[in-house]
Amino acid sequence: MPRLKTLTLALLVVCLLLIPVEFLGQGAPAKSSESGAAAAAYRWLDADGKPLPWQSDAQLEEFLSKGSIGKASGTPKGVTRPTKMTLSRNGVKANAIFHEINEEKRFAQLTGGETITDFRDSFYFQVAAYKIARMVGLQNVPPSVKRSFGGRTGSMTMWVEGMITDETRRAQGREPSGDDAEKWNLYMATMRVWDALIFNFDRNMGNILLDDEWNVWFIDHTRAFRRSTDITKHLANIGRCERGLYEKMKTLNRAQLDSAVKTLLRPAEVEAVLTRRDMIVAQLERLAAERGEDKVFFTLP
Repeated sequence: MPRLKTLTLALLVVCLLLIPVEFLGQGAPAKSSESGAAAAAYRWLDADGKPLPWQSDAQLEEFLSKGSIGKASGTPKGVTRPTKMTLSRNGVKANAIFHEINEEKRFAQLTGGETITDFRDSFYFQVAAYKIARMVGLQNVPPSVKRSFGGRTGSMTMWVEGMITDETRRAQGREPSGDDAEKWNLYMATMRVWDALIFNFDRNMGNILLDDEWNVWFIDHTRAFRRSTDITKHLANIGRCERGLYEKMKTLNRAQLDSAVKTLLRPAEVEAVLTRRDMIVAQLERLAAERGEDKVFFTLP
């Protein structure tokens, strides 16, 4: 009997050693310490809608960077012409979105007729948005990495399964009520602060995602990070802010940004983020002094 127990234990150890590291701990993801929106409650899903065996940002980045590229198709929406791709690794398949646009113009006329200067539409911004989102505590911007393959270079971003766009929601006639309405309003308040911080001028109903429980994700940031610091229109719509976002945004500094996005953003773009941050924080603190902190800062349910 002692020999049998020893043999059984030895076989168990061998089996554990054969399991790929990334599949260990594939239960529920560790709880995030972040207080930002859509904290780690979301379960990343594979191409069949089943939970992925890895859930952390670091594991997802590795999958995006190293997953074998399979089926690819255009997306029905998106002026930047992204490609939906199925990646596979260690027998697991999951969908991602690939942006390779990288355009720059002195002047550009947008779809609505507005003309802007120093126009830049770039996949680099997709990755930068993800990195800065995590720095300010937002968990509802999908992981994204820079990736090159077959002579192409762009951003590879996790596809958020099980969601519909705000455009689809409106077409279906779905409107939130009660607690859901309050939750939706809080997400929209968070989005306004986020878009002002990164100067995202392309937010529309097609790049706001939501699930059945009115959790919201912000996607498609290739047209963010303008060098302009004129956010007068943004500030006019900012009256509240998620507390974790405010606190982390307030402590953001140049050294942190340079460390995270130096290869993704130009110096003037980084400096503009900090200048806009100062303007947003000043407005929020003024409003808190006038109305009371509980009327301005909130925590998402």
